[in-house]
Amino acid sequence: MDDYPDNKDNEDWEEGREVDIDLLYQSGLQAGMSFDMISQMTTGNLVDYIISFNRLHEIKAKDDKEVKIRDASQADFDNF
Repeated sequence: MDDYPDNKDNEDWEEGREVDIDLLYQSGLQAGMSFDMISQMTTGNLVDYIISFNRLHEIKAKDDKEVKIRDASQADFDNF
């Protein structure tokens, strides 16, 4: 089970933090799901959906980052 990709250390995760149904419900709502959709899914399917949703939007956020352009300083010209 140690080789499973989601089982790797996560810096943002608090050690000993438990996941309860309220946290899953809130995460499902943040993922755009309705109460009916959440209530019809198994816990495993709900967790998989939330993980996939978060990864998809994380990838989009990385792609949407704007490249910041700054004016060259004298040091930049000297190095050139």
